[in-house]
Amino acid sequence: MAHTISKPSEDGIVSSLVNRRLSIMISRYLANTRVTPNAVTTASFLTCLVAAFLFGLGQYAAAVVAGLLIQAASIVDGCDGEIARLKSQASPFGAYLDTMLDRYADAAIVVGLSYGYWVRHPHPGVWIVGFLSLAGFMLASYARKEYYIRYRGGPPAGIIQQLSKRDVRLLGIMLGALLGRPYAAMVLLGLMSHISVVWSMGSELKMHNPPGVS
Repeated sequence: MAHTISKPSEDGIVSSLVNRRLSIMISRYLANTRVTPNAVTTASFLTCLVAAFLFGLGQYAAAVVAGLLIQAASIVDGCDGEIARLKSQASPFGAYLDTMLDRYADAAIVVGLSYGYWVRHPHPGVWIVGFLSLAGFMLASYARKEYYIRYRGGPPAGIIQQLSKRDVRLLGIMLGALLGRPYAAMVLLGLMSHISVVWSMGSELKMHNPPGVS
């Protein structure tokens, strides 16, 4: 029954192997309550805001809790769509709200991580790199949606695309927090996001301008 309430074609590696197994169990329970899909979307967003605040404290214990919270938010983030399908409450606004709050949550997490690192390493470069990481996260999401619109399908599949997805990003930051390196994890994942965007554009250029054709 899992395939009837999830969207495996849009899932990343972490969602497929971990998040969906948990979110589907949660969604089946919540589907029998008054909880709405938009309420779940908001709960996931607020969890990320709490995590961003904890990252901003610049302390190991707080960062570990923050990392666990964003992974929990990542799992819950899959519940809104599942509940919407189970309750036949799917709507364009719900999908739009989910997308927009995810982007605000990403921004909050990056700001929290950057501030927490800057407190211990007060250098303007910390914020510059943080901004570039956030740009990578935003562009990876935007480029993927644009690709669907322009080409009626997803961008070239591969490990680079998978590593730029939000489920992998949040898990990666959590693992970085457990290792005491959440900022470094964010920077690495931001770089991977930029690489995925360039990779997609490069793949399209090769398809439309094959070698030897002028």
